[in-house]
Amino acid sequence: IRDERDFKEVFTAEYYNDRDNPGNYLYYRQEADLNLNAINANGSIDPWVIKWFAGNYDGNGHSITYSITVDLATCRQTNIGLFGLLTKSAVVKNLRICNSQIVLKYESPEGSVESGKYIGMIAGGMGRKLNVQDNGTNYNMRIANCRIENSTIDASQLNGHLSAYEFYFGGV
Repeated sequence: IRDERDFKEVFTAEYYNDRDNPGNYLYYRQEADLNLNAINANGSIDPWVIKWFAGNYDGNGHSITYSITVDLATCRQTNIGLFGLLTKSAVVKNLRICNSQIVLKYESPEGSVESGKYIGMIAGGMGRKLNVQDNGTNYNMRIANCRIENSTIDASQLNGHLSAYEFYFGGV
């Protein structure tokens, strides 16, 4: 992955999030620092676009920068981060997340939102989807040699009625 365009082409293909797609199991190596804010500006990529990843992503010591705001009133995604869910034998290594932020907001006098959000700068979660038949698959997910620098998960804009709502912050 040489630039933001490569990242977008690889990870925003409509078929990519299909669990049976062989692309989910490939090896990706980042060759430059990436700023995904330029892609986000036109609304063409979500930072959790990689909803289900079982491949190997080698950041090669390079960084990714991104900034997103998640409106909990409309977001149906459970796992929120650069990678949504790491599963099977997924490996993310040698990656730096720099000058990035995830801002959570909710403004509603009444009502509730879908319960359970898992939020992390690299991955929202690691594990298996409960509705996937895995026939005894061995799960060996790992995040290794990664750093998060000058980055924030901000939940200060949660205003209104949040009944029986659970947040899980701080995933790497």
